[in-house]
Amino acid sequence: MTGSQHSRRLTVVVVARNAAATIGRALRSALAEPADAVLLVDDRSEDSTIEEARACGDRRLRIVRLTDHTTVGHARQSALAHVTTPMGMWLDADDELLPGR
Repeated sequence: MTGSQHSRRLTVVVVARNAAATIGRALRSALAEPADAVLLVDDRSEDSTIEEARACGDRRLRIVRLTDHTTVGHARQSALAHVTTPMGMWLDADDELLPGR
């Protein structure tokens, strides 16, 4: 596939709340894959989750911070509104993608 055919196909979506200890590993694993975007939806973390995410330093990473913390379901529904690719996949904030998956 050429770059133009591949562009804007897949977003890896991570919803996180107080995940500073694991978010870097999760995001780095997603950014190591050919995803077009990695979307972190921060569910009002009270720790350094955002700072750890920004330390990944990849232009494909987008961060959305919710204004209110309610439920993980609400956070996931909010995430869907920010996916701009035809396909998306979930990745838990304390998990990682295996290479090539």
